[in-house]
Amino acid sequence: MNHNIEDLRKKAWVLYGGQEGVERVNWEVRNAGVNEDNISPKMEKYLLNKIIKNVFIEYVGMERTREILAQDIKHLRGYHVGESKSDQESKIRILEKFNFKKLVLLILALGFAAVLGFIWFYISAFDPLEACESRKDTQVRDNCFMIVAVDRMNVTVCDRIVLENARYNCYSRIGRSMNSTDICLMIPSHDIELIDLRQRCIMCVAFDTNSLRTCRLMDNPGKQAECESQIERGRSLIC
Repeated sequence: MNHNIEDLRKKAWVLYGGQEGVERVNWEVRNAGVNEDNISPKMEKYLLNKIIKNVFIEYVGMERTREILAQDIKHLRGYHVGESKSDQESKIRILEKFNFKKLVLLILALGFAAVLGFIWFYISAFDPLEACESRKDTQVRDNCFMIVAVDRMNVTVCDRIVLENARYNCYSRIGRSMNSTDICLMIPSHDIELIDLRQRCIMCVAFDTNSLRTCRLMDNPGKQAECESQIERGRSLIC
C-alpha cells in the first residue's frame, strides 16, 4: 500500500466524515488503472495531484484543502481502506467483484457450458444506468451516475444527476478529461459556485493543452491572467 495515497485516504476520511472519503480516493486509484504498490514516481505524482484536485479541492476549495493536507493524521477509529457496502452492491464494477470461488462451485454443479451461458446472459442484460436509477438515496444515485458518466465520457448521463452542483461537477470532470472547452462552457454562470467551476474547468483545459488562447475564454480578467500565469510557469495549484 502506497504511504502517500494512504495518507490522503485518511485525510479524506476526516474531510467527508467517514467511508465516503476513502471510497472517493479508491475510485481515483481505480480510474487511473495503476497498482499503488508498484507505481512509478512520475505516475504517483500525477495520481496524488488528481486525488487532491478531485477529492479535496473540488469539494471544499483550495484554502480548506491546504489546512487538511497540513494535518498529521495517524490513527482513526473505525477507519478501514475497504469499500462500503453500498459501493459493493453497485453493479458498476460487477466483473471486478465477481467471486471466482462461487464460479468454480457453479462449474462443478451446473457444468462448464451452463456457467458460460449464465455469465453471457448476465453481462449482456446488465445496464449500469438502471442499477444507478434503482438507488433510493439521492446522493448515492448521483454518485453512481457520476461514475458511469465519467467512465463513458458522456455528459448526457450527467443530466440524470439531481443535485445541480454535482451535475455540473460531472460536466467539469468530463470537460477536463477530454480537454473540451465546449463542455466547460456548458456549465452555466448564474451562480457563484458554478462560475468558479466553469472557470476552473477552462483553466485546467488551457493548462493541460498549454493554450494561452484558451485562457481568453474566461470572462474574468483576473482569472484570465491567473490562467496565463500558470501556463507560463508550467505549474498549477488547481489542475
